[in-house]
Amino acid sequence: MTVDDKSFYLFAQTNPEKAREHIAAVREVTGTVDDEEIKRALDKTREASGDFNLSRAIDILLGSNTHTVAILPSPSTTLPTTSMVPPSSSPSKPKVVDLTEENKSEDDLQRAIALSLQDGGVTTLASHSITTTSTVSGVTQEEQDVSKALEASLLESTLGRRKKDSQNPHDRQRDGEWPVGLKNVGQTCWFSAVIQSLFHLPAFRILVLNFTPPQHQPQSDKERKILEFMSELRKLFVLLLSSQRKYVDPSKAVGILRGSLGGEAGQGTSNQQDVSEFTHKLLDWLEEAFKLRAAPAKVKTEESVTGGDIVKSETGDCSEPMDSESEKMDKEKEAVTDEVKTDMNVPTNDSDDRETPTVPSVKNPMYSLFYGRVEIEGRNQGVQFSRCEQFGQWPLQVNGYKHIHDSLEASTAYQTIDSGEGSHSGQERWFTSLPPVLFLELSRFQFNTSRGIAEKVNNVLEFPEEIFLDRYLEVNKAVVRDKREQVRRLVDRRDSLQQQLDRFLEYGPSQSSQKFPLVSILQSALEFARSGVEAGGGESGEGDSTMQVDSPCPSPASLTPASSVVNLAGEGGGGLPSHAPEPVKLPDGSVSIPIMREEVDSAPPTDMEVEGGTLPATRVQTSPAPRHVSELELKVLSSCLARWGREVEEEIASLNKALQDIEATIGVMYDEPGLRQRGYRLHAVMVHEGDVNQGHYWAYVNHVQRGGWLKFNDNTVSQTTWEEIKKEAVGGRASTSAYSCVYVDIARGDLMEQTTPSLPTDLDLFIMEDNKSFAAEILRWDEEQLRLKSEPAPAPPCPSAAPPLLIGDDPECQIIEQKPDLAQSHALLSREATLEFLAVVAAIPAEKKKLAAKSNTSYVINNIYQAVKQKVQQCKQEGFGERQDPRLDSFVHYLVANELTIDHYRRALLEQVALQEFEMVGEVGRDVARTARDNLRQTDSQIEQELLLWHRAYHQFRIVVNYFVLGVEKYTENVLEESLALLTVSYVVNEKITDDPPHTQNGFKAMFKRGLIKHFHLAVESLNTRLVEQFETGSDPGSVASRVASTLVPAIHILQARTNKVPGGRDAALLEEVRGRWCAMIEQPLPDRKRDYWGTIFNTVVPDDNSVVMTQPPNLRYPKLADDLKLGQRYKSAMQRIMRETDK
Repeated sequence: MTVDDKSFYLFAQTNPEKAREHIAAVREVTGTVDDEEIKRALDKTREASGDFNLSRAIDILLGSNTHTVAILPSPSTTLPTTSMVPPSSSPSKPKVVDLTEENKSEDDLQRAIALSLQDGGVTTLASHSITTTSTVSGVTQEEQDVSKALEASLLESTLGRRKKDSQNPHDRQRDGEWPVGLKNVGQTCWFSAVIQSLFHLPAFRILVLNFTPPQHQPQSDKERKILEFMSELRKLFVLLLSSQRKYVDPSKAVGILRGSLGGEAGQGTSNQQDVSEFTHKLLDWLEEAFKLRAAPAKVKTEESVTGGDIVKSETGDCSEPMDSESEKMDKEKEAVTDEVKTDMNVPTNDSDDRETPTVPSVKNPMYSLFYGRVEIEGRNQGVQFSRCEQFGQWPLQVNGYKHIHDSLEASTAYQTIDSGEGSHSGQERWFTSLPPVLFLELSRFQFNTSRGIAEKVNNVLEFPEEIFLDRYLEVNKAVVRDKREQVRRLVDRRDSLQQQLDRFLEYGPSQSSQKFPLVSILQSALEFARSGVEAGGGESGEGDSTMQVDSPCPSPASLTPASSVVNLAGEGGGGLPSHAPEPVKLPDGSVSIPIMREEVDSAPPTDMEVEGGTLPATRVQTSPAPRHVSELELKVLSSCLARWGREVEEEIASLNKALQDIEATIGVMYDEPGLRQRGYRLHAVMVHEGDVNQGHYWAYVNHVQRGGWLKFNDNTVSQTTWEEIKKEAVGGRASTSAYSCVYVDIARGDLMEQTTPSLPTDLDLFIMEDNKSFAAEILRWDEEQLRLKSEPAPAPPCPSAAPPLLIGDDPECQIIEQKPDLAQSHALLSREATLEFLAVVAAIPAEKKKLAAKSNTSYVINNIYQAVKQKVQQCKQEGFGERQDPRLDSFVHYLVANELTIDHYRRALLEQVALQEFEMVGEVGRDVARTARDNLRQTDSQIEQELLLWHRAYHQFRIVVNYFVLGVEKYTENVLEESLALLTVSYVVNEKITDDPPHTQNGFKAMFKRGLIKHFHLAVESLNTRLVEQFETGSDPGSVASRVASTLVPAIHILQARTNKVPGGRDAALLEEVRGRWCAMIEQPLPDRKRDYWGTIFNTVVPDDNSVVMTQPPNLRYPKLADDLKLGQRYKSAMQRIMRETDK
């Protein structure tokens, strides 16, 4: 058997690293987790060149009929070149090409790539699998590389979005507590990047989740949109927090936003937005929303006076906000005169006509979180001025700077402004108040006047994970000014030394454009001189060792062979002409050799006589060389050039050392303790790939809870490293660089606290309904798969869906919205019992029904009610919940046990019999279901709203019972940690049911605690004993400490809370027992490593006070329908186990 040398499997053996890269790239685009499947696809794409075509492999896995390699034109056509597209004469905004919207055709992708190549000056010809690239005049190789990178990005983005949502809901199910992604619903990567960055700020997330709209009606269309957006943002945040889905759909919020963001008319509403623009608009809307909540019904605002955006105002001296246009520092739009007016605070004519908006009495939390204040002071035409402004996003220039501190320094330090009057004008900025969350907006674009287009700036701009901003604060003004002066002098000195160094490194005539290092020039001169000797241009003799030149001497104008070393070394001086002067020995030991000049004979030259009478062979030179060089000349030159070379090298080394010392001094100039008090930690980085008009955004977020960085790329959330972020975000790599950095105040630990309070009732109900709906979708899928396996010829499914509903202001954004329906879910739980009652009523003779004057619906609901009431009363007499709990049988049982009104019972019974599937069981079922639905539409709205709250309580009640049953089962299996975690959740949620509305006095709303507390005590005691033993005898104390913190400590808080309410009893005794086991280790000899972990455990198990922190579980899991139907029987079995434990 032979192995195909073109096989990917053989390639993987010989190039394992490259093969892994190919597999990872295909996996990221397609989502395929089976490596063997990817290898098979790659195996089919080997090209003649030996490379593997990743695009074709992706198409094979995605099941596409068209190959992605065919996105280039056919051989008979070529993409248009720059010569076909004349450059724009004005800086108008180029057409934006859609890169990420779904359902895009291949033609759109070709046009996008064509436009990219036009801008880069590249003409691409496609001929089968061979692609050649020719460079257009005036286009750099770097620009071509950017175009190629952009083409690959366009292809990857389109392929990534071509893949539709998987029909299998298990593929879309969240993996435990892993963060949730945001679906790209068409050019919305900008939205995902910003929202994910903000959502993972716990302080901001809590503000949004707990936002309550104002009581008064919106006063304008803008207010209405803002409040609608806030409503959808709250829902989106709770989905990101607690959804069971791997990613969620932001269509509603995006639909509202798109109509309000900038964009050219006629381009539609599916533009690719800029993250800086969106962040600015988002913060504006959030401020307005919280202002509307705090303001009275009629507030005269700036919008009502000018029709523009509302001016941000806050009590204090700094009441004027920084203008948004000056924040952006858009150099395409600013004129010099406008810049001078803005910077020098020149008042405008209409400034006095504006009415100051009413200052809200309650401080806007958005101001406190995202806005700081800056003091601008300076001199305008000789007149001193100072003013205070509010700022949100702080703009930073990238061009000309290497580090973010350099750009910050340039944006705040003193700047001289030419006012045109001959007098000194300038200003500097000092932060008087820094926001807890600081947005640094990186201006990564510039306008190319020669080409007439805007260009992205991909220069490197480094930024650290931690930065100190004390050097920009007004309180440190005096110290920083002195240090800036020191830095200025050092910079001047550095520039002077650099100029000196450049003169050594770039030596040559001033008028010449070609310059070379001086050391190389000297070395080349020496090599030129020596090449004459090697080529035979010099003369040698026996006495060439008798002359040693110890010091340099001037180079002779002309040196004849008569004065060579050979002749000078002749015995008796016979080698010297009679008229030649004698050499003179100098005091330092060196020799001064007189130079004898000979007159050039005017006679024509004759052939040189050579011993033997033969002429020498003609010399062949491979490189330039001198015709004649004597040994003396060579030695003089060698000595001089070598010494000069050493001097130059020493001078260069000295200059480099001085420059390094200056850079080191500048680098630590601000490192003193007094200027390292206001530390900020990098929280998020928003990265853009592409050019100024098109591309793709994603965000990196520092997830404190997980202790590392995460990459949020639309649907996908993945782990990453700081090294990878620096590679992608600092710039310098093709077309990928950071557009925005978000830093948070290190001193504000409350910003990142992960303890989330209880959700508001409406959001709790919303997320519960969404998770229930998704669980039902999974159940339907599983049942359908089972049916398809069991039936040889399955009938095509006919799913019913609600009619499409237009959301927001985007006419192209349509989604299907279904009304959350817990009533239907609870009706399904009693479906079998309802079918039995329908059968009973169907068996009643028609004459009897006519005599009783009762409808089929009345018969059914009355029969159900009587049976439910009888069972509940019987259980109350025998001991409710001791052995079984009838409340688990149906929602009506739950209501009757809580003793509500007959109106509540009637509506619940109508909901139970109104299921559409009952119409398929006969005439009686059809009549009952239709009549019930008609009656439900006529029910009192107040009863409907109250019953909705009871549905929510019943839903949580079943969750509590499910967690309790699972906890008992795990305890029986001796899986103690999981058992205690489940029982802890059951207890916490059960307490929440009691505290939340609707309120009742009879105690039947929540699960009875006796069985729960019994097993909770057993699990705490057993797990604590196990953890203590593992800590004392095991070798991994860190693991034990982690498990104590995650599982045992929440249970201890429950025991402490119960002890605080009722001192003494089993809770207090168990609490002392748990703590006593860990306190007993105080006197035990422990290794240092264990002693450190013991201290950590001790501080959490035995706190300084008796405070209690009851953390609500963030993500409750509702049982599947099959398990839910058996919940009553499972509860009965669990209680029987508890009774057996009690009897022991």
